[in-house]
Amino acid sequence: MRLTGGTALLGFAGTASADHTTADPVSGAPIPNNPGQYTYATMGHGGNPTATLYGNFKCPYTQDFVLNNLEDVIREFVESGRLDIRFRALAYEPPGRSSHGSSYYFISDSDPLISESAMGAWNAEANEYWAFFRDMFENKVSGNVSYDDMRARMNQSDLEERGTAISWAKDSRYEDTVYQTRYAAGDDGVTYTPIFELDGDTTPPHHDTQDILNWIENRLPDDGGSGGGSSGKSGEAGSITTSQPDRDDWFSESLSTSYDSPTVIAKSLTYDGAEPAHVRLRNVGNDGFQYRIEEWEYEDGPHTSETFGYAVLEAGTHSLDGVKTESGRVTTDDDFQSVSFQQDFSDRPVVFSQAQSRRGLDAVVTRNDDVSRNGMRVCLKEQDSYGAHTDESVGYLAVEEGFGTLGGSSFEAGRTSESVTEDWHEIRFDGSYSDPSFVADIQTYNGWDSSQIRYRNLTSSSVEVKVEEEQSEDAEVVHRAESVGYLVFDA
Repeated sequence: MRLTGGTALLGFAGTASADHTTADPVSGAPIPNNPGQYTYATMGHGGNPTATLYGNFKCPYTQDFVLNNLEDVIREFVESGRLDIRFRALAYEPPGRSSHGSSYYFISDSDPLISESAMGAWNAEANEYWAFFRDMFENKVSGNVSYDDMRARMNQSDLEERGTAISWAKDSRYEDTVYQTRYAAGDDGVTYTPIFELDGDTTPPHHDTQDILNWIENRLPDDGGSGGGSSGKSGEAGSITTSQPDRDDWFSESLSTSYDSPTVIAKSLTYDGAEPAHVRLRNVGNDGFQYRIEEWEYEDGPHTSETFGYAVLEAGTHSLDGVKTESGRVTTDDDFQSVSFQQDFSDRPVVFSQAQSRRGLDAVVTRNDDVSRNGMRVCLKEQDSYGAHTDESVGYLAVEEGFGTLGGSSFEAGRTSESVTEDWHEIRFDGSYSDPSFVADIQTYNGWDSSQIRYRNLTSSSVEVKVEEEQSEDAEVVHRAESVGYLVFDA
C-alpha cells in the first residue's frame, strides 16, 4: 500500500499548512534551549505537550512518514510552539506480539548500533541532529550497518562531532537507554512502526496527513498550554500513606507534570506493621506510576497502613540549586550491573535504586555496591530461599550530599557511616523540616541477605532507621553494619 504524500493541505481554521515558509522544516526543526536535559531527541520549544514518535531507521513506513507527513505536523504544531515531539528508535521488539515475527531485534541486528549512534549524535551535536535524522531517511539504511557506515553518514550530514558521537555509542553509553524503548513501546501497545503517541493515545501517522493533523489537534489543549507533555521540570517529591488489603492490589499515583523519561524512587517504609515489607513499583511512565506494599512470599500478603516518601527525577544530569544529581535506568537481574555516572561528581554521591518494572512476579528489592564518584553497581534480590530473578528495568538516582530544591521542595541528602544494623539507629538532620517526607537506601553490601530500610519517629530534625532482613530461610535477622543514604524533603 502506497502511503499519502505531503501535498498541499489546509490546516485548521483555514490555515494553509503547506504554506512552505521553511524550505525543510524537518532539518530545521527547533530544539529546546537545554537539549542535554532530554534523553531522547526532541524537537520543539520545550515545555509543551509532548508526543512520542516510535520509529525505526530501516522501516520504509517510518521513512514515508518522515519524508511526506512530518513536515506538515512541524509547521502546524511544532513551529508554533503548541507541541514538542520526541523520537524513540525501536531497535528491539516490544514485549508481546510483534508484526515483525519472533526475532529479538525489531528489523535486524544492526538496529541497536544505528539507534545508539543516533543518540550519540543527539547528545554530541543537538543543533544538527534533525538534519542528520532527515538524511537518514532520505537515503534509508539497509543491510548490515557498521560504526564506520554511521560515521560516514554523519559526515555527509555535516555533523562535526561525529567522532564523539560514535565513540559514545561504542562505549555502550546508550545501550540501556535504547533497550528501554522496547518496554516503553510495549506499555503503549506498539507492535509496528511508525506509531505516534500523545496524551496516552496512539495512532499510525503515515497515511493521510490531514488525518494526523486532526488527531493531534483533538488531543491538544485549546490554549496550547501544558497537558500531557513534558514541562521541562526536573522532578518532584511527595509521600504516600496506604495499606495493602490484598497481595494482588495495585494503586496509581499521578505526577504533577509529564516527564520525558522519569526515574521514581520510593524506598523505605514506616514500621507500623512488623512483617518485613517494601514498596514495589511498576508501569513507571511519563505521567505517573503504580505501587503497592509488597511482603515477601512467605508472608500472607495483606499489610497495615504505612507511609513512604518518593522522589522523581528526569533522566539525565541536573544541578538542583547547586547540588549535582543524575538519574537513569539500567536493565539487570540478580547479578550486579555496573553503572557509569555521566555527571562529574566531586565526591562519592548518595545513591538510590529501585525496580521500575514488574517483569518477574516474585517479590524483589535492589542492593547497591561499590559506590564511587564515577559509578556504582546494582542488582536485584528476591527472598533468600528463592534466588534468581528475571531482568527488570532498574532506576537509579545519585545525589551529592548537601541541600537543594526538587520541584519546589527543599531537601537534604546525606549518609551515615557504616553503623546501621538490625537495631534502630538515629539520624539527625542538618536542617529542620516542618512537614518531612523521607527516602532511604543502603549504600554498601556488607550483609548479603535480602534486606531493606524501615524507619520510624520521623520528626522535623531526626529519624530512626534499621536494616530489615527477610526470614524465608531462618528466623535470625542479625545484619552486618551498613551505610545508609537518605533524602529528607520538606513538603
